[in-house]
Amino acid sequence: MRLLEYTSKDSVRLTEQFVNDEKTPPYAILSHTWLEGQEVTFDDLINGNGTDKTGYNKIMFCARQAHRDGLDYCWVDTCCINKSSSAELSEAINSMFRWYQKAQRCYAYLSDVPNSTPNGDVEDFQSWELYFRQSRWFTRGWTLQELIAPRTVEFFSKEEEFLGSKETLAQLLHEITHIPIEVLQGKSSLGYSVTERFSWAAKRQTTRAEDESYCLLGIFDIQMPLLYGEGRQKAVKRLKREIKEAAEDHANAQLQEVQREDQKTNMISRWLSAPDPTMNYQKALKQRQSDTGIWFLESEQYAQWKTGILSFLWLHGIPGCGKTILTSTILQDIFQHCNGDTSKAIVYFFFDFNDVRKQSVELMLRSLIDQLFQQCVVVPKSLWNLFISHENTKRECSLDTLLEVLQQILQEFPHVYIILDALDECSQRAQLTNVLETMSTWHVQSSHILLVSRRERDIEVSLETFIQQHSFVDLQSELVDRDIEKYVRKRLSDDKQLSRWGKDPALRQDIETTLMKGARGMFRWAVCQLDALRECRTRASLRKSLEALPPTLDQTYDRILASISTTDIRYAIPILRWLTFSKRPLSVDEIAEIVAIDLGDEAKFDRDEVLEDPLDVLNICPSLVIITTEEKKRSSSQARQIVALAHFSVKEYLVSDRIRQGLAACYSMQSALCHDAIARSCLAYLLQFQGSHVLTKDNKKEFSLAEYAARYWASHASATDEQAETYIREAVLLLSNSDAYSNMIGFYHPDDFLTIIRFKHQKKLRMTPLYWTALSGLTRLSRLLLDQGVDVNAQNCGVFGNALQAASNKGHHLTVELLLERGADVNAHGGLYHYALHAAALKGRLSIVKLLIDHGADINARGNRIYESVLQIAAKEGHDLTIKLLLDKGAEVNAPSSSQALYGNALEAASSGGHQSTVELLLDNGAEINMHSSRTFGTAIQKALQWRHQSVVELLQRRGADFDVHGGEEYGNTLEAASFGGNEVVVKQLIDKGVNIDAPAGRYYGNALQVASYRGYETMVKLLLDEGADVNAPGSKKHGSALQAASCEGHEHIIKLLLDNGADINAHGGVEYGTALQSVAYKGRADLVKLLLNAGANINFQSGGYYGNALQAASYRGHEAVVKLLLDEGADVNPSAGDTYRRTALHFAAYGEKISIFQSLIDFGLDPSALDVKGDGALTYAVLSGKLKMVQAVLRSGPAFSSENSLWSPLHWALESSRYCYLPSYSR
Repeated sequence: MRLLEYTSKDSVRLTEQFVNDEKTPPYAILSHTWLEGQEVTFDDLINGNGTDKTGYNKIMFCARQAHRDGLDYCWVDTCCINKSSSAELSEAINSMFRWYQKAQRCYAYLSDVPNSTPNGDVEDFQSWELYFRQSRWFTRGWTLQELIAPRTVEFFSKEEEFLGSKETLAQLLHEITHIPIEVLQGKSSLGYSVTERFSWAAKRQTTRAEDESYCLLGIFDIQMPLLYGEGRQKAVKRLKREIKEAAEDHANAQLQEVQREDQKTNMISRWLSAPDPTMNYQKALKQRQSDTGIWFLESEQYAQWKTGILSFLWLHGIPGCGKTILTSTILQDIFQHCNGDTSKAIVYFFFDFNDVRKQSVELMLRSLIDQLFQQCVVVPKSLWNLFISHENTKRECSLDTLLEVLQQILQEFPHVYIILDALDECSQRAQLTNVLETMSTWHVQSSHILLVSRRERDIEVSLETFIQQHSFVDLQSELVDRDIEKYVRKRLSDDKQLSRWGKDPALRQDIETTLMKGARGMFRWAVCQLDALRECRTRASLRKSLEALPPTLDQTYDRILASISTTDIRYAIPILRWLTFSKRPLSVDEIAEIVAIDLGDEAKFDRDEVLEDPLDVLNICPSLVIITTEEKKRSSSQARQIVALAHFSVKEYLVSDRIRQGLAACYSMQSALCHDAIARSCLAYLLQFQGSHVLTKDNKKEFSLAEYAARYWASHASATDEQAETYIREAVLLLSNSDAYSNMIGFYHPDDFLTIIRFKHQKKLRMTPLYWTALSGLTRLSRLLLDQGVDVNAQNCGVFGNALQAASNKGHHLTVELLLERGADVNAHGGLYHYALHAAALKGRLSIVKLLIDHGADINARGNRIYESVLQIAAKEGHDLTIKLLLDKGAEVNAPSSSQALYGNALEAASSGGHQSTVELLLDNGAEINMHSSRTFGTAIQKALQWRHQSVVELLQRRGADFDVHGGEEYGNTLEAASFGGNEVVVKQLIDKGVNIDAPAGRYYGNALQVASYRGYETMVKLLLDEGADVNAPGSKKHGSALQAASCEGHEHIIKLLLDNGADINAHGGVEYGTALQSVAYKGRADLVKLLLNAGANINFQSGGYYGNALQAASYRGHEAVVKLLLDEGADVNPSAGDTYRRTALHFAAYGEKISIFQSLIDFGLDPSALDVKGDGALTYAVLSGKLKMVQAVLRSGPAFSSENSLWSPLHWALESSRYCYLPSYSR
């Protein structure tokens, strides 16, 4: 460490380096924000320069203030580090937190806070505080540790006048930074979670991207080498890796915090299931010619958009003018502009006619949210709450909800760039423009939104409402022509086949002139002409081609199609047909098999006709198709090569009426005919699997098209019309051939996967052909099957039980009508929703609900355990029109459920779903507001409180809901429900009304304090304790006490808070873990085990629960660090330390997850021959675990065969469990 010494001449000089802390004299330290070009450097001081810089005044302020405080030395980061020495810089950054920590004084110089010192004048104070709150000092990354590390921090204005200290301004600093006051008052930050500490830096910025991580080294007590140039993401990954390693070394919670945060991120990302626009960006960027688009990047409009407040731009142009390429150019520039700056976020989306998932507004919003939250330091609370409320209940997420979350996350960043390309390729244009208009009303000052599309009237009319005309950018031909000219010249130079014409300057000039004259701002046109010219072999043919260039894109495509050879036409037509109408992007291997399907009188697949080289597709359809690489999926070993139409204009021409007038009429793609042809192709492909041995586990991957054919043939079939339904013959053949039909189901099961795994009896289900056709809405096929005599009421078919329920749920009205006409039992019981009426109501299929009721559906029939009545189903999903119909038809609005139902009545279900209009509709129709019937919260207002639906809570309060009604078995009263939902306002209202704060409630959480402790609501716990809640009130069967509830979920702050308020650390109860110590040992939280032991937890307490004591719980779960800690801390390993069944830690380890723990216990001296109360030893437990390696480990450990169980030996258990693999080991 090198210091500045204040001299008698009112100047400073650099000292030699102090190599250890003991010899370092007392010093003051400066905290400030840098002014670029005006800071005094190490070299300046060495060379006697820098006194004319603004930064020199700060140095002298620090030195003089230190001198006034009796200190002769000070340290200033700008000049006390030789930054030209990477070793010194690395040491300084790794030591900086400690240097600030050891400073006698820290002066925070705020150059942007004027001298309005508090003097009793309220207006002066408010003025001073406003500037203080807005100071740049609070936005910089490095100043975070400079606030936390020192014992005291004194704040000074730009006039060098004292404003206050970290102690006197603690509350104000807490409000600005959200750092706990305890930390500001000197409490170590290491006791706080990784997630919380990351959140303190969430909105702070650093000049260098890597410094975002480096400035946090001291906060996490981490040291690591500096690698400037590695970028933000790699630096963050290294920091997290170091935190993990430190957590492993010190057996603390940091590892698990990081893992939990990563796990949360992965869970949310999977739930969002958003399409990744990266492939579109990379594809467009590869097609971009360098130096194109510069005219736009250098424009005044773009510069203002990048830096302006709430800025919009709309770029519009003709088809084929290179809009998407320009979008990729802009994106690349924005990435460079942000350069890893964490204060700036970038999100983008490319609508894409080639990919159905990239034509949806909902999926666009999911993608933007996914990208945005990945750039947050911690998962935003709004998104986590959304995930919890929708994933756990499997509720669908509305556009309004997604928009609300997007808006909240946008506010996490000082700057967010949102770029949306090809709005005209969105299949939900009206919905898209509504969403964009909504986003414009947010007035999020930090947002910069750039939209790109064709100039189509509906888009323009919408954008005119919120984007000013001067922010409309017309990509006129004269502007785009500059880029086209660069592109043409580059291809003539670099393309091997075109470059031969470049040797003749005059000929080259002719090519350039002709192409530029014809392009008229159409990049796509120029690309196609160059592709055609590269096939010319002589000058004569080249000149002839130049003279006859087609003037339009339509004529260009006409010529390309007409030039396809007679041999290749039979390949080109199906390739273009499939690429135009496929349900998802197709791989080169799938296309290679598609051309091998003959659609003659008898459609069939011929393996010998498969393209030997799939890349031949580029030669078959030149200039019309491209090949890209799809983003790698988590489950796949390698990325797929995807074939796609080269441009949206290609598809537009193929499906237009214009193509029928030209030379390429045979390539006209009519929707119904094409879908029929694709359906036939899929069926022909699937019919090859007619023998029972055609398809095996080993050769399944050889059939590239099989998954697509099985999944989508019905979708294509349903898109045909009666005149085009030639697929029927092949469909009947498939459905009537048991082998082919079974193999098809092996490739794709039509029932939704999540529905299947939630349906307990799926293994017993049989997927009948009628069920398949009803589920798919193929009415004509269903009629043919019924004509053949299939049973219309066959049960146990798929998760919906029968064909009628499947068709009703999916909304296939004509199929439902057919099934009812043919005698389907409208009240047939079975399937996931028990009745067809219930299945239809779940999705709000109003016309089908009416049809079923008209055919005698029992409107009050009881359904499954989740929804016992059809009215409950409609209420939970918020289908108001369906509810009105049901009530008009006589549904009982107050029909109670059984004691096992999830919802007691329709009003409770609607309240749980948060549907305010539905709640109001039910109340207006006589719903009893305080009806108590279910096993959970019991009343409507309790359900609304549980899921934080504040608007519903307020509505129910206005309509007279009673807070005092006792609830259900799980959550027994309103206070507990409000605590579960984190509703502090209602909790305070109830306490003020005089409710018993410790009232025992439901069987799960016992009382309000236990609920809040379990949920991790620290503020709520403080509120309840402050209001007199008994910290040791006996708990529920699930958790014996509030401390145990908090320990079970690992809420460290709440554990400490409860202990500080007198929680009995050895209180026992609860069926699972018995004590708090056993809970954290079971969860593997070594840090919390240590915390509880240090606080006096009895390490050997036999508390009941499933595992007896802490060592047994940790041994069973396989937590080596916890087992080692407990053994080191004196856990009793003797047989007498076993539980009431005389099971020892060794028994639990043998039944558990890690052989290494079993061996460690043996090495520690546990007796492998110890027997439990029934006479069973470790070998029996290992056999029951079902793990062969554990059995082998026990056998190697010694006399493990000891057994006094006269009825059941380990061999008996192995035979009973059908674990025959253990017998050879046992026979030794």
